[in-house]
Amino acid sequence: MRERWENSRDALLHLGEIALPIVLALWLSTGSFSRSIALEIKKRDKWKCAECGGKNSKRLEAAHINHFKKSRIYDKTDNGMTLCVKCHYLQHFNGHGNGTLGLSKENNIKALAALWKRLSSEEREGLPNYSVLREPAVRS
Repeated sequence: MRERWENSRDALLHLGEIALPIVLALWLSTGSFSRSIALEIKKRDKWKCAECGGKNSKRLEAAHINHFKKSRIYDKTDNGMTLCVKCHYLQHFNGHGNGTLGLSKENNIKALAALWKRLSSEEREGLPNYSVLREPAVRS
């Protein structure tokens, strides 16, 4: 009986080692669309960035317009637009996280950090670094 319990315990511990990172990744996700919805959005937008018109399909993302997660349309195609990574970054940098579209400054900075990592060194050239948003305003 003891051996059976130890085997069960070991199996559960092993399962936990596998499942925990997956559960944490889902819980900490930035709120991406499902693959099928993202694909629908990109098809609808004819595989072009809505901002710059770029067509590099490997660099296109489905981006939320409204970030209010409790909204009925949050994960619907009508709440998405196709953006290249660079335009997606600029959208967030230029005030997407000011609270009016449901994204707090803190969550916007997290989104910017994730987008920054996805940018190539060439794409980062000339872009403002999101870290400036973390610093408190200087009073004169």
